[in-house]
Amino acid sequence: TSPTNEEQLYRHIDHLCTTSTNDTNISSPNLLYDNLRKVLDEHIQTFVPILLNEINDSNDYLRILNSIWNDHIIRSSLIRQLFIVLDRTYVLHAAVPSIWELNQDLFRRYVMQNSIISNRCVNGILKLIEQERRGETVDRSLIRNLIRMLIDLHLYRKDFEPSLLQSTEQLYHNEGRQLIQTLEISQYLTHVERRLREEQARLTNYIDQSTKVQHSCRKRSNFSLNS
Repeated sequence: TSPTNEEQLYRHIDHLCTTSTNDTNISSPNLLYDNLRKVLDEHIQTFVPILLNEINDSNDYLRILNSIWNDHIIRSSLIRQLFIVLDRTYVLHAAVPSIWELNQDLFRRYVMQNSIISNRCVNGILKLIEQERRGETVDRSLIRNLIRMLIDLHLYRKDFEPSLLQSTEQLYHNEGRQLIQTLEISQYLTHVERRLREEQARLTNYIDQSTKVQHSCRKRSNFSLNS
C-alpha cells in the first residue's frame, strides 16, 4: 500500500469511528470491527494449508513457519497503525480484544493450536537444541524467533517448556550414567560445569530465562554421580 493510499484509508477509518450513523441499531465502529475480524480470520486461515503440506526437512519447516510469523507481525503492526482510531474509541469502551490482540488470538487459534503444526514446531526446535548440545552448529536466531513467538502467543509454558525440560533431563541422565563409568570424579565434575555454562549460554541466547534447564542438568548429573 502506498503512503497516499494508507493516508486515505486512515482518514476513512477515522470518519467511520467518529461519525454516528442514522440507524440507531447499527454502529459504524462495531461493523468496522466485525468486518475487520472476518477479513483477518479468513487471511490467517490461509497459513494452515501451507504448514500442513509435506515438508520433510524439519529445518525447512521451521524456516517457513518463522517466515509466516514474521510476515504476520509486520502486517499486524501495519493494521494496528491504520486502525488506531478504532482501538482508541470503540475497542477501548467495548468488551473486545484490541486489534493487535485480535491478530494474535487468531494466529494462536488457527495456526499454533493446530496439533500437527504445534508438534512439528516444538519437535523441530527441540531437535535443533539437541543438535547444538551435541556440538553441531545451528541457527540460533531461528530458535530464538520461534521461542519468542511461543512466548508472545502465551504457549511457551504449556506447549514447549515441559518438553524441553523432559528432553534435557533425559539427555543428562543418559550422558551422566555413561560418563561416570569412564571419567575420574574430577573430570566428571569439570564436564558437568562445562555443561552448566553451555545451558546458561542457551538461556542468554534463546531460551526463556525462567526455564530451569540448568536445574535439570545439575539434578540428572548429580543423580548419576550418586547412583
